[in-house]
Amino acid sequence: METNIVKGLLNAELYGKYHSTIPSDCFSRIGATYVDAIVKLHGQTPGGDLPLDTVSVFCKSSPGLTPANEQLIDTYAENLEKAAPQSEEVFSQFASRFVYNEQVRALAEVAVEGLSSKELDAPRARQLLDNIESGSTQGSLRETPADLSSFLELSHPDNLIPFNLPGAEEMLPGLAGGHNVIIFARPEVGKSSLTAQFVSGWLRQGHRVNYYGNEEPVWKIGLNVVRNALSMSDRELQDNKARHPERLAEWDVLQENLKLVDCVGMTLGDLRAHVKRTKPKFIVVDQADKVETGSADRYTHGVLKDIYASIRTIAKESDAITVNVSQAGADADGRRWLSYSMLDNSKTGKAGEADLIIGVGTDPGEANRNPMRYLCISKNKINGVHGQITTIFEHTRNQWSVAV
Repeated sequence: METNIVKGLLNAELYGKYHSTIPSDCFSRIGATYVDAIVKLHGQTPGGDLPLDTVSVFCKSSPGLTPANEQLIDTYAENLEKAAPQSEEVFSQFASRFVYNEQVRALAEVAVEGLSSKELDAPRARQLLDNIESGSTQGSLRETPADLSSFLELSHPDNLIPFNLPGAEEMLPGLAGGHNVIIFARPEVGKSSLTAQFVSGWLRQGHRVNYYGNEEPVWKIGLNVVRNALSMSDRELQDNKARHPERLAEWDVLQENLKLVDCVGMTLGDLRAHVKRTKPKFIVVDQADKVETGSADRYTHGVLKDIYASIRTIAKESDAITVNVSQAGADADGRRWLSYSMLDNSKTGKAGEADLIIGVGTDPGEANRNPMRYLCISKNKINGVHGQITTIFEHTRNQWSVAV
Protein backbone atom coordinates (compact mmCIF):
# COMPACT_ATOMS: atom_id res chain seq x y z
CA MET A 1 0.00 0.00 0.00
CA GLU A 2 2.89 2.38 0.75
CA THR A 3 4.10 2.23 -2.85
CA ASN A 4 0.62 3.22 -4.07
CA ILE A 5 0.78 6.30 -1.84
CA VAL A 6 4.30 7.26 -2.89
CA LYS A 7 3.49 6.79 -6.58
CA GLY A 8 0.34 8.87 -6.22
CA LEU A 9 2.35 11.73 -4.71
CA LEU A 10 4.26 12.04 -7.99
CA ASN A 11 1.05 13.56 -9.35
CA ALA A 12 1.04 17.29 -8.68
CA GLU A 13 -2.72 17.47 -8.02
CA LEU A 14 -2.77 14.53 -5.60
CA TYR A 15 0.37 15.83 -3.90
CA GLY A 16 -1.17 19.26 -3.35
CA LYS A 17 -4.37 17.84 -1.88
CA TYR A 18 -3.11 14.94 0.23
CA HIS A 19 0.57 15.30 1.14
CA SER A 20 -0.12 17.33 4.29
CA THR A 21 -2.69 14.77 5.49
CA ILE A 22 -0.23 11.86 5.65
CA PRO A 23 2.16 11.98 8.63
CA SER A 24 5.74 11.60 7.44
CA ASP A 25 6.53 8.95 10.05
CA CYS A 26 4.08 6.53 8.38
CA PHE A 27 6.65 5.61 5.74
CA SER A 28 9.45 3.06 5.78
CA ARG A 29 13.05 4.31 5.67
CA ILE A 30 13.36 4.09 1.88
CA GLY A 31 9.79 5.29 1.45
CA ALA A 32 10.60 8.35 3.55
CA THR A 33 13.67 8.97 1.37
CA TYR A 34 11.42 8.98 -1.71
CA VAL A 35 8.86 11.26 -0.04
CA ASP A 36 11.58 13.73 1.00
CA ALA A 37 12.79 13.78 -2.62
CA ILE A 38 9.23 14.26 -3.91
CA VAL A 39 8.68 17.19 -1.55
CA LYS A 40 11.92 18.82 -2.66
CA LEU A 41 11.29 18.29 -6.38
CA HIS A 42 7.67 19.49 -6.24
CA GLY A 43 9.03 22.62 -4.56
CA GLN A 44 11.42 23.15 -7.46
CA THR A 45 8.81 22.47 -10.17
CA PRO A 46 5.43 23.57 -8.74
CA GLY A 47 2.40 22.35 -10.66
CA GLY A 48 4.15 19.64 -12.65
CA ASP A 49 3.99 15.88 -12.29
CA LEU A 50 7.27 14.17 -11.40
CA PRO A 51 8.80 11.38 -13.51
CA LEU A 52 9.70 8.38 -11.35
CA ASP A 53 13.16 8.17 -12.93
CA THR A 54 13.89 11.76 -11.88
CA VAL A 55 12.93 11.05 -8.29
CA SER A 56 14.98 7.84 -8.19
CA VAL A 57 18.07 9.63 -9.52
CA PHE A 58 17.55 12.34 -6.91
CA CYS A 59 17.34 9.71 -4.15
CA LYS A 60 20.65 8.21 -5.31
CA SER A 61 22.46 11.55 -5.60
CA SER A 62 23.76 11.45 -2.03
CA PRO A 63 27.59 11.26 -2.14
CA GLY A 64 27.69 8.95 0.89
CA LEU A 65 25.16 6.42 -0.45
CA THR A 66 26.26 2.83 0.14
CA PRO A 67 25.84 0.15 -2.55
CA ALA A 68 23.38 -1.64 -0.28
CA ASN A 69 21.16 1.44 0.04
CA GLU A 70 21.42 2.10 -3.70
CA GLN A 71 20.13 -1.42 -4.29
CA LEU A 72 17.23 -0.81 -1.88
CA ILE A 73 16.34 2.37 -3.77
CA ASP A 74 16.41 0.49 -7.10
CA THR A 75 14.22 -2.27 -5.68
CA TYR A 76 11.78 0.30 -4.31
CA ALA A 77 11.67 1.99 -7.74
CA GLU A 78 10.80 -1.36 -9.35
CA ASN A 79 7.92 -1.78 -6.89
CA LEU A 80 6.73 1.76 -7.67
CA GLU A 81 6.75 0.93 -11.38
CA LYS A 82 4.46 -2.04 -10.69
CA ALA A 83 1.99 0.00 -8.61
CA ALA A 84 -1.19 0.68 -10.58
CA PRO A 85 -2.20 4.28 -11.43
CA GLN A 86 -5.06 5.54 -9.26
CA SER A 87 -7.93 7.94 -9.59
CA GLU A 88 -8.30 10.57 -6.88
CA GLU A 89 -11.14 8.56 -5.32
CA VAL A 90 -9.01 5.41 -5.11
CA PHE A 91 -5.98 7.32 -3.85
CA SER A 92 -8.06 8.97 -1.12
CA GLN A 93 -9.21 5.54 0.07
CA PHE A 94 -5.63 4.24 -0.01
CA ALA A 95 -4.42 7.26 1.99
CA SER A 96 -7.08 6.86 4.66
CA ARG A 97 -6.42 3.12 5.04
CA PHE A 98 -2.64 3.64 5.02
CA VAL A 99 -2.78 6.18 7.85
CA TYR A 100 -5.34 4.10 9.77
CA ASN A 101 -3.05 1.04 9.62
CA GLU A 102 -0.09 3.09 10.77
CA GLN A 103 -2.04 4.59 13.67
CA VAL A 104 -3.19 1.15 14.82
CA ARG A 105 0.40 -0.10 14.58
CA ALA A 106 1.63 2.95 16.52
CA LEU A 107 -1.02 2.35 19.20
CA ALA A 108 0.15 -1.25 19.52
CA GLU A 109 3.74 -0.01 19.93
CA VAL A 110 2.66 2.41 22.67
CA ALA A 111 0.86 -0.44 24.46
CA VAL A 112 3.82 -2.84 24.19
CA GLU A 113 6.24 -0.18 25.38
CA GLY A 114 3.90 0.57 28.28
CA LEU A 115 3.91 -3.09 29.26
CA SER A 116 7.70 -3.33 29.15
CA SER A 117 8.42 -0.04 30.91
CA LYS A 118 5.33 -0.12 33.16
CA GLU A 119 4.69 3.50 32.19
CA LEU A 120 2.04 4.04 29.50
CA ASP A 121 2.24 7.18 27.36
CA ALA A 122 -1.45 7.86 27.99
CA PRO A 123 -1.71 11.21 26.11
CA ARG A 124 -0.22 9.65 22.99
CA ALA A 125 -2.48 6.60 23.29
CA ARG A 126 -5.55 8.81 23.68
CA GLN A 127 -4.56 10.91 20.67
CA LEU A 128 -4.11 7.82 18.50
CA LEU A 129 -7.46 6.42 19.66
CA ASP A 130 -9.15 9.75 18.87
CA ASN A 131 -7.63 9.77 15.40
CA ILE A 132 -8.65 6.16 14.75
CA GLU A 133 -12.23 6.70 15.97
CA SER A 134 -12.70 9.93 14.01
CA GLY A 135 -11.00 8.66 10.85
CA SER A 136 -8.63 11.61 11.04
CA THR A 137 -5.55 11.55 8.82
CA GLN A 138 -4.07 14.49 10.67
CA GLY A 139 -1.79 12.24 12.72
CA SER A 140 0.65 15.07 13.43
CA LEU A 141 -1.94 17.28 15.12
CA ARG A 142 -2.12 17.08 18.91
CA GLU A 143 -4.51 19.18 20.91
CA THR A 144 -3.30 20.70 24.17
CA PRO A 145 -5.96 21.45 26.83
CA ALA A 146 -6.28 25.20 27.49
CA ASP A 147 -5.88 24.60 31.20
CA LEU A 148 -3.85 27.01 33.33
CA SER A 149 -2.65 24.30 35.69
CA SER A 150 -1.30 22.35 32.72
CA PHE A 151 0.47 25.43 31.36
CA LEU A 152 2.12 26.15 34.70
CA GLU A 153 3.12 22.54 35.18
CA LEU A 154 4.65 22.28 31.69
CA SER A 155 6.60 25.53 32.10
CA HIS A 156 7.90 24.84 35.62
CA PRO A 157 11.71 24.48 35.76
CA ASP A 158 11.35 21.23 37.70
CA ASN A 159 9.78 19.67 34.60
CA LEU A 160 12.70 20.58 32.35
CA ILE A 161 15.59 18.20 31.70
CA PRO A 162 18.67 19.98 33.08
CA PHE A 163 22.00 20.55 31.39
CA ASN A 164 25.10 18.96 32.87
CA LEU A 165 26.69 22.29 33.84
CA PRO A 166 26.15 23.22 37.52
CA GLY A 167 26.02 26.97 38.10
CA ALA A 168 24.62 27.81 34.66
CA GLU A 169 20.94 27.24 35.48
CA GLU A 170 19.90 30.91 35.12
CA MET A 171 20.65 30.92 31.38
CA LEU A 172 20.42 27.17 30.76
CA PRO A 173 17.40 26.08 32.84
CA GLY A 174 16.77 22.87 30.92
CA LEU A 175 14.90 21.44 27.95
CA ALA A 176 11.57 19.79 27.13
CA GLY A 177 10.24 17.68 24.27
CA GLY A 178 10.16 19.52 20.94
CA HIS A 179 12.93 21.97 21.81
CA ASN A 180 15.55 22.60 19.12
CA VAL A 181 19.07 23.65 20.18
CA ILE A 182 22.07 24.90 18.19
CA ILE A 183 25.63 24.69 19.57
CA PHE A 184 28.21 26.39 17.36
CA ALA A 185 31.84 27.52 17.39
CA ARG A 186 34.93 27.81 15.27
CA PRO A 187 36.89 24.59 14.55
CA GLU A 188 38.93 23.09 17.42
CA VAL A 189 37.22 25.21 20.08
CA GLY A 190 35.29 22.33 21.68
CA LYS A 191 31.68 22.43 20.50
CA SER A 192 31.48 18.63 20.19
CA SER A 193 33.26 18.23 23.53
CA LEU A 194 30.72 20.51 25.23
CA THR A 195 27.91 18.56 23.59
CA ALA A 196 29.48 15.32 24.89
CA GLN A 197 29.36 16.72 28.44
CA PHE A 198 25.67 17.48 28.03
CA VAL A 199 25.10 13.96 26.62
CA SER A 200 26.87 12.46 29.63
CA GLY A 201 24.46 14.26 31.95
CA TRP A 202 21.39 13.16 30.01
CA LEU A 203 22.58 9.55 30.12
CA ARG A 204 22.99 9.81 33.89
CA GLN A 205 19.39 10.97 34.10
CA GLY A 206 18.30 7.82 32.26
CA HIS A 207 17.46 9.36 28.88
CA ARG A 208 18.05 7.70 25.52
CA VAL A 209 20.45 9.67 23.32
CA ASN A 210 21.13 9.14 19.61
CA TYR A 211 24.31 10.87 18.42
CA TYR A 212 24.53 11.17 14.63
CA GLY A 213 28.05 12.07 13.49
CA ASN A 214 28.79 12.93 9.87
CA GLU A 215 32.11 14.72 10.35
CA GLU A 216 34.74 13.19 12.64
CA PRO A 217 34.52 9.45 13.47
CA VAL A 218 31.69 9.05 15.93
CA TRP A 219 33.75 6.79 18.21
CA LYS A 220 35.79 9.90 19.14
CA ILE A 221 32.58 11.52 20.36
CA GLY A 222 31.82 8.38 22.35
CA LEU A 223 35.23 8.52 23.99
CA ASN A 224 34.60 12.16 24.91
CA VAL A 225 31.33 11.14 26.58
CA VAL A 226 33.18 8.41 28.52
CA ARG A 227 35.91 10.84 29.63
CA ASN A 228 33.29 13.19 31.01
CA ALA A 229 31.06 10.54 32.57
CA LEU A 230 33.93 8.87 34.45
CA SER A 231 36.11 11.99 34.83
CA MET A 232 39.13 10.11 33.51
CA SER A 233 41.82 10.83 30.94
CA ASP A 234 42.69 8.31 28.24
CA ARG A 235 45.67 7.09 30.28
CA GLU A 236 43.50 6.65 33.37
CA LEU A 237 40.91 4.75 31.34
CA GLN A 238 43.58 2.43 29.96
CA ASP A 239 45.14 1.84 33.40
CA ASN A 240 41.79 1.14 35.03
CA LYS A 241 40.73 -1.18 32.23
CA ALA A 242 43.88 -3.24 32.84
CA ARG A 243 44.06 -3.09 36.65
CA HIS A 244 40.72 -1.94 38.09
CA PRO A 245 37.93 -2.72 35.61
CA GLU A 246 35.37 -2.30 38.39
CA ARG A 247 36.03 1.47 38.24
CA LEU A 248 34.63 1.48 34.71
CA ALA A 249 31.46 -0.43 35.60
CA GLU A 250 29.31 2.71 35.59
CA TRP A 251 29.89 3.10 31.86
CA ASP A 252 28.49 -0.37 31.24
CA VAL A 253 25.18 0.96 32.55
CA LEU A 254 25.27 4.37 30.86
CA GLN A 255 26.12 3.05 27.41
CA GLU A 256 22.86 1.12 27.22
CA ASN A 257 21.03 4.38 26.44
CA LEU A 258 23.55 5.75 23.92
CA LYS A 259 23.48 5.07 20.19
CA LEU A 260 26.45 6.35 18.18
CA VAL A 261 25.65 6.54 14.47
CA ASP A 262 28.22 7.22 11.74
CA CYS A 263 26.02 8.88 9.13
CA VAL A 264 27.96 10.43 6.25
CA GLY A 265 25.41 10.99 3.47
CA MET A 266 22.43 10.73 5.84
CA THR A 267 19.21 12.20 4.46
CA LEU A 268 16.34 13.62 6.47
CA GLY A 269 14.36 10.50 5.56
CA ASP A 270 17.13 8.31 7.01
CA LEU A 271 17.10 10.37 10.21
CA ARG A 272 13.33 10.28 10.58
CA ALA A 273 13.16 6.52 10.03
CA HIS A 274 15.96 5.80 12.53
CA VAL A 275 14.40 8.08 15.17
CA LYS A 276 11.03 6.45 14.61
CA ARG A 277 12.54 3.00 15.13
CA THR A 278 14.80 3.76 18.12
CA LYS A 279 12.72 6.41 19.97
CA PRO A 280 15.43 8.53 21.62
CA LYS A 281 14.69 11.46 23.92
CA PHE A 282 17.69 13.39 22.56
CA ILE A 283 18.70 13.60 18.90
CA VAL A 284 22.18 15.08 18.37
CA VAL A 285 23.18 15.87 14.77
CA ASP A 286 26.88 16.73 14.36
CA GLN A 287 26.96 18.50 11.98
CA ALA A 288 23.44 19.39 10.93
CA ASP A 289 24.59 21.48 7.94
CA LYS A 290 25.94 18.30 6.30
CA VAL A 291 22.65 16.40 6.26
CA GLU A 292 22.20 15.39 2.61
CA THR A 293 19.41 17.12 0.67
CA GLY A 294 20.39 16.30 -2.89
CA SER A 295 20.67 20.00 -3.66
CA ALA A 296 23.75 21.22 -5.55
CA ASP A 297 23.52 24.42 -3.49
CA ARG A 298 23.50 22.63 -0.15
CA TYR A 299 25.09 25.46 1.87
CA THR A 300 22.76 28.23 0.82
CA HIS A 301 20.56 30.09 3.30
CA GLY A 302 17.31 28.53 2.08
CA VAL A 303 18.55 24.93 2.01
CA LEU A 304 20.06 25.20 5.50
CA LYS A 305 16.89 26.74 6.88
CA ASP A 306 14.91 23.80 5.43
CA ILE A 307 17.28 21.29 7.07
CA TYR A 308 16.91 22.86 10.51
CA ALA A 309 13.14 23.24 10.10
CA SER A 310 12.86 19.55 9.14
CA ILE A 311 14.98 18.43 12.10
CA ARG A 312 12.77 20.52 14.36
CA THR A 313 9.71 18.78 12.88
CA ILE A 314 11.23 15.37 13.56
CA ALA A 315 11.70 16.41 17.20
CA LYS A 316 8.12 17.57 17.57
CA GLU A 317 6.76 14.42 15.90
CA SER A 318 8.55 12.23 18.42
CA ASP A 319 8.44 14.55 21.47
CA ALA A 320 12.23 14.47 21.41
CA ILE A 321 14.85 17.20 21.86
CA THR A 322 17.22 18.00 19.01
CA VAL A 323 20.74 19.38 19.39
CA ASN A 324 22.35 20.62 16.18
CA VAL A 325 26.12 21.14 16.15
CA SER A 326 27.30 23.72 13.62
CA GLN A 327 30.28 25.81 12.59
CA ALA A 328 30.73 29.53 13.26
CA GLY A 329 31.89 31.75 10.42
CA ALA A 330 35.32 33.34 10.14
CA ASP A 331 34.01 36.50 11.85
CA ALA A 332 33.91 34.50 15.11
CA ASP A 333 37.68 33.84 15.19
CA GLY A 334 39.19 34.79 18.55
CA ARG A 335 35.95 36.33 19.79
CA ARG A 336 34.58 36.02 23.32
CA TRP A 337 31.05 36.92 22.26
CA LEU A 338 29.38 34.94 19.49
CA SER A 339 25.98 36.00 18.22
CA TYR A 340 23.78 33.69 16.15
CA SER A 341 24.45 36.03 13.20
CA MET A 342 27.93 34.40 13.13
CA LEU A 343 26.50 30.99 12.21
CA ASP A 344 28.28 29.77 9.08
CA ASN A 345 26.41 30.29 5.78
CA SER A 346 23.14 31.40 7.37
CA LYS A 347 22.85 34.51 9.49
CA THR A 348 19.17 34.14 10.39
CA GLY A 349 17.67 31.09 8.62
CA LYS A 350 19.06 28.41 10.93
CA ALA A 351 18.61 30.62 13.99
CA GLY A 352 14.93 31.12 13.24
CA GLU A 353 14.29 27.40 13.81
CA ALA A 354 16.02 27.24 17.22
CA ASP A 355 14.70 27.66 20.75
CA LEU A 356 18.16 27.96 22.27
CA ILE A 357 21.48 28.94 20.67
CA ILE A 358 24.81 28.46 22.45
CA GLY A 359 27.94 29.90 20.84
CA VAL A 360 31.34 28.92 22.24
CA GLY A 361 33.78 31.85 22.25
CA THR A 362 37.48 32.06 23.05
CA ASP A 363 40.13 34.63 23.75
CA PRO A 364 42.30 35.69 20.79
CA GLY A 365 45.17 33.32 20.10
CA GLU A 366 45.55 29.55 20.20
CA ALA A 367 42.38 28.08 21.70
CA ASN A 368 44.08 24.83 22.67
CA ARG A 369 46.52 26.70 24.93
CA ASN A 370 43.82 28.56 26.83
CA PRO A 371 41.21 26.67 28.89
CA MET A 372 38.77 29.60 29.07
CA ARG A 373 35.58 29.20 27.03
CA TYR A 374 32.69 31.64 26.89
CA LEU A 375 29.21 30.18 26.37
CA CYS A 376 27.19 32.85 24.59
CA ILE A 377 23.40 32.58 24.85
CA SER A 378 22.22 34.77 21.96
CA LYS A 379 18.75 33.22 21.63
CA ASN A 380 16.70 31.77 24.46
CA LYS A 381 13.01 31.05 24.04
CA ILE A 382 13.02 28.80 27.11
CA ASN A 383 13.21 31.50 29.76
CA GLY A 384 14.31 34.58 27.81
CA VAL A 385 17.61 35.09 29.65
CA HIS A 386 20.54 36.04 27.40
CA GLY A 387 24.19 36.57 28.25
CA GLN A 388 27.54 34.88 28.68
CA ILE A 389 28.75 32.05 30.92
CA THR A 390 32.49 31.90 31.55
CA THR A 391 33.70 28.31 31.76
CA ILE A 392 36.93 26.37 32.14
CA PHE A 393 37.50 23.48 29.71
CA GLU A 394 39.79 20.69 30.99
CA HIS A 395 40.20 18.74 27.78
CA THR A 396 42.05 15.61 28.96
CA ARG A 397 39.00 14.48 30.99
CA ASN A 398 36.54 16.60 28.99
CA GLN A 399 35.30 18.49 32.02
CA TRP A 400 33.52 21.83 31.60
CA SER A 401 32.87 23.90 34.73
CA VAL A 402 31.56 27.38 35.40
CA ALA A 403 34.38 29.73 36.41
CA VAL A 404 33.95 31.27 39.88
